[in-house]
Amino acid sequence: MKQKHQITAFYMETILLMIVFLIVILLLTRVFSYGKVQSKQAKDLTNAVCLAQSAAEAAASSEDIQKLYEMLDQGNAEMADNAIQAWYDADMHPQRDGYYHLVAEWEEEPKEYGSFVNTVIHVYINEEEIYQLDTGVYLQEAGS
Repeated sequence: MKQKHQITAFYMETILLMIVFLIVILLLTRVFSYGKVQSKQAKDLTNAVCLAQSAAEAAASSEDIQKLYEMLDQGNAEMADNAIQAWYDADMHPQRDGYYHLVAEWEEEPKEYGSFVNTVIHVYINEEEIYQLDTGVYLQEAGS
């Protein structure tokens, strides 16, 4: 009778260890999948910041919106009113209808000796804005 009790206890311990092992595996799977999601979001945000920074540098060196359009257009941009839209793939290469959608809004305010240009740059993924950068530059008139 005692031997049967020992075998039953052995099976119960084995089942309990298997349950604990499965719980640990499920928890680790959840942690690693959460880490992968966080990594993807961090990569998207980093790429969005890089794209916005490049557009801001182009805006700072442009005299007008046409010059900014020429700097951003690599077969992936279009201009409408006071905004330029450009698309990039997941690796930030210019691609029409790409993964990232960049919108640069050009707002020019005349001043006494030139004009102040405020450029608001938005980066979207699937119509969801993930980053916005506001920048401005003062453009002097020729001969000022």
